[in-house]
Amino acid sequence: NVIALKDVDEKKFRTGLRELIDVMKHRMDDSALQHYCEENDLRFRQLDDDTVEAISVMINYPELNRYRDERGEMKMCQALEDLKRKGFEEGISQGISQGISQGISQGLNQGLDQGIKAMIESLSEFGIPKEQVSMKLMEKFDIGQTEAAAYLERYWK
Repeated sequence: NVIALKDVDEKKFRTGLRELIDVMKHRMDDSALQHYCEENDLRFRQLDDDTVEAISVMINYPELNRYRDERGEMKMCQALEDLKRKGFEEGISQGISQGISQGISQGLNQGLDQGIKAMIESLSEFGIPKEQVSMKLMEKFDIGQTEAAAYLERYWK
């Protein structure tokens, strides 16, 4: 039989299983998990290594075990705060990286577009026939005939 966590009354457990189940129930809601941790700080401080390891695996935080103080007590609330901060910092970093990549891509596309526009306008002013300009666009910018025709349609005067 499969049992859903929401159906388990963790208060019936007196071992670390109680905290493990509660962490699993609250793991998708950072503020609820932090609140639960603060309310049960004493129980978390006394968790055994096996329970800490299980929680570590369940919340995908391998560094969890390093949050024991010199007396061997678990500092779970601090660990959860650090995990939240780490996730936030990683999100910021990924956002910056994506923004830079998108900015570079957009910049390159705009530069290419401006270069093609300038070439078409210049060659047009010198009286070079449209067909020759199309050939030069395909040659110099490594684009196909359809794309060259679209640029000519947009920028030919």
